[in-house]
Amino acid sequence: MIRLAFILVAAISILAGCSKPSDTTVAVPRPHAFPRVDIPSAQYRTVDPDTSGLRRLVVNADTRVSIDTAHRAVEGRWLNVAYNSMPGVVVYITVSRVDSPDEMNQLVDNRVERMALNSGGNSSELTELTSEGGFTARVLSTPRGTVTPVQFLATSPQSGVAVSGAVYIDALNTPGAADSLAPAIDALKRDVIHSMTRLQ
Repeated sequence: MIRLAFILVAAISILAGCSKPSDTTVAVPRPHAFPRVDIPSAQYRTVDPDTSGLRRLVVNADTRVSIDTAHRAVEGRWLNVAYNSMPGVVVYITVSRVDSPDEMNQLVDNRVERMALNSGGNSSELTELTSEGGFTARVLSTPRGTVTPVQFLATSPQSGVAVSGAVYIDALNTPGAADSLAPAIDALKRDVIHSMTRLQ
């Protein structure tokens, strides 16, 4: 009987030692580790947008800017701002000229609708600001559930210019998972807001 009791106590002790710790603060290794995305620092440079109406565009110093010549004839000028340290991340910018207030209102309505559709109904944060050059801008940040986590629209009715676009993240070419992209998305939002506040 004593031997049976000893065996039972020993078995319970072993099982207790194998159980999951009740303290949820104990670190448990994840089954997979994802590499962190290199976050570009908050250093900026001014580029020539090579388009009438927009005199100054400020971008992160870690980017390369190209003019999308294939779309020159379509609603103004398209610019692509690609990040060197984050492969697969590109900011697509469209600079549009409008001839009347009605045309500007139609453009704004179209872009606002597109921004809402791109967010996919996910939780988003809207930032509104006025640039140094008099542009009124909106920056929409959607941190999860979309390949365009940061979208923007800036208009200057006085000069008849609208600047719109989105940050596109190609998940196939961007290292890491959704959780590791969160700091990168914060940095991209920071860069877009910086650019919008300095539009002229």
